[in-house]
Amino acid sequence: MYRILPGRFSSFDQGTVFCKVTRKHTIDVLTATASDLRNLLDLGEVSSVELVGLHLDQIARHNKQGLVLNAMISTASADRVLEEARMLDTERAQKGPRSKLHGIPIILKEWGNSKGFGVTSGWSAVGGQTQSPYVKGGVDPEDRWMGHSTPAGSSSGSAVATAAGFAPLTIGSEANGSIVQPAIRAGAYSLKGTVGDVIMKGTQSGGAAFDSAGPIGKSAEDRADVMDILLPGRDFSSHLTKSWNGIRIAYLDYKTWQFPESVCEKTRAFDTQHELEMLEALKKVESLGAQTVTMGEIGNQPSQEVLENALNDNMTDEEYHSGLAHLRQSVRHAVHLCLEESNADVIMASGETLLPSIAACAGYPIGSVPLGFSIFNGRPFGMEIMSRNGEEEKIFQVISAWEATFPEARQPPPLLVNWASKL
Repeated sequence: MYRILPGRFSSFDQGTVFCKVTRKHTIDVLTATASDLRNLLDLGEVSSVELVGLHLDQIARHNKQGLVLNAMISTASADRVLEEARMLDTERAQKGPRSKLHGIPIILKEWGNSKGFGVTSGWSAVGGQTQSPYVKGGVDPEDRWMGHSTPAGSSSGSAVATAAGFAPLTIGSEANGSIVQPAIRAGAYSLKGTVGDVIMKGTQSGGAAFDSAGPIGKSAEDRADVMDILLPGRDFSSHLTKSWNGIRIAYLDYKTWQFPESVCEKTRAFDTQHELEMLEALKKVESLGAQTVTMGEIGNQPSQEVLENALNDNMTDEEYHSGLAHLRQSVRHAVHLCLEESNADVIMASGETLLPSIAACAGYPIGSVPLGFSIFNGRPFGMEIMSRNGEEEKIFQVISAWEATFPEARQPPPLLVNWASKL
């Protein structure tokens, strides 16, 4: 459930057409990246006012009408958002852009405090169940919480908004899988930064010891531009080499690490398709210069025993912090040992596995890339990439090379493409 910048939001008329671009460029909000839009802004071929209007139109068309995606819980008044866009257009003309994202519409997860606007920390009970634009019929009410019909969560609104063309870029947050897994279900790219490095002040965190913010977008370049702002001075864009040379990958066995039955029902058709496409992709990147090796177990525990034990736990704050420090140290030691034994820089795994839990316990950065689409219901699936703390650059190297190698992995939702063709 989510918000949009420039401007932040209250509700607006769902039937209003806010803007039509009449210049020579046709902008497809389902495929346009932030860098595509920036190039048009730099050339003077489009204005921020026009871009904001186009995306407000798309929100009005499919958030509560059309496909009823329920990705956005609120927007600012159209007048206010468009006025801020005019101010940014004027500033660009007079002083130049502040950054690569100057005047680009961006949607925020509804957990960030915004001056002058109510903050609801919205959940599905407030704005309705967010729906995947890839799955016809939406969420099966009998499905498990990470079942094949769901958009995952908790940053599902951010991910769905990206896929649906509500904005070219969105910001989510993650403690355990809440950015990368919704992004994968939306056929998008994403990154959760190292816990503690991204400033989370002004957000309603789900757990300060595990939570971090990060971008969801349609390209590696867009994510790097956001992270250059969230973690200034790192120049992530310089690591978008599009090359596999020198990249060392340890990957987790799909069957060993996939979600337990209690989380997602095992479906033979999906599991077979996903595992085969994953192995074929890894074989291809190896042929292009990457080094790959299968990694052994890191102490995976696919049961509910830990949660059941937690029900009877009455630990003090001191015991909690001591236990947290022990957990983080133990998991980091295990990951470092596995990376050293495998002579690898990053760990890759299917997006249907528990790798985000390892990243959460260690406080490590983790990203995601799209891979394919399920034959049985059309929903996207993808891969996750984890590095050591403070080594987001290595994730960006992998993401950049992946995007260059598998450009067809990112596709707009057919339900929305077909809808547009009928207009």
